[in-house]
Amino acid sequence: MERQNILKEKTAFIILTLLYTVGVAGHSVKSFYHLMIQLTPYTLLLSGFIVLFVVFGGQFQTKFAFWSGAVFIAAFLTEAAGVATGIIFGRYYYGNTLGLSLLDVPVLIGFNWMFVVLGSASVSRRLFYRPFYSALSAALLAVIFDYAMEPVAQKLNYWHWTGGYAPLQNYISWGFFAFASSYILFKAEIKIPAGKITEKYFLIQFIFFCLLNVIPISV
Repeated sequence: MERQNILKEKTAFIILTLLYTVGVAGHSVKSFYHLMIQLTPYTLLLSGFIVLFVVFGGQFQTKFAFWSGAVFIAAFLTEAAGVATGIIFGRYYYGNTLGLSLLDVPVLIGFNWMFVVLGSASVSRRLFYRPFYSALSAALLAVIFDYAMEPVAQKLNYWHWTGGYAPLQNYISWGFFAFASSYILFKAEIKIPAGKITEKYFLIQFIFFCLLNVIPISV
C-alpha cells in the first residue's frame, strides 16, 4: 500500500509539473495565450482534484476533510465580503479568467486558497514544533506566495485592484487568514495525509508565478 501511494504521488507530481510547465510556455507565446486563459479554470480544477486524489487515496481522515472544507468555504466567504465591502483586502474586482462566479467571486478562489494554506502549513509543520510558530511560518509563506502571484494575477485578468496594485492590508488580511487556519490545524493535531504532494503543488504554483513575473506574457 505504501509503495502504491508513493507511485501515486510521483505520478501526480509529474503531471502537475507538466501542466504548469506548459502553462508558463503557453502564456509566453502569443498564439497560445488566449487558449491558456480559457484553460485556466479547468487547469486549476484538474490540479486540485489530482492533489485530492493522492491525499485521500490512502486513508480517509474525517477531521482533515472537515478542516479542508471549512477553509475552502471560509476563504470563499471572506473573498465575497472583501469584494462587496473593500474593507478586508482593499478595493478590487474579479475578471472572467477564473470561470464560474458566485457573489462576484470565482468559486475556484476558495478551492485554490485552501491548497495554498495547506501547502504552506505542511511545509511549516516540518520546520517548527509549536502550533503558534508553525502557524506564523505558514502565514509568512502564504503571504510570500500571494506577493509573487499579485502582479501576474492582474496581467492575466484574474482580478484587478482599483489602485493598480495590492495594498498592504491585502497581505495582512491573508496572512491573518492563513495563520488562523493553520493554527487550528496544528492545535487540533490534524494529520495532513500525503503531505509531500501538497508541498510540491504549493512549490509548483509558486514557481509558475515567479517565472511569469520575469518572462514576458504575450497578450
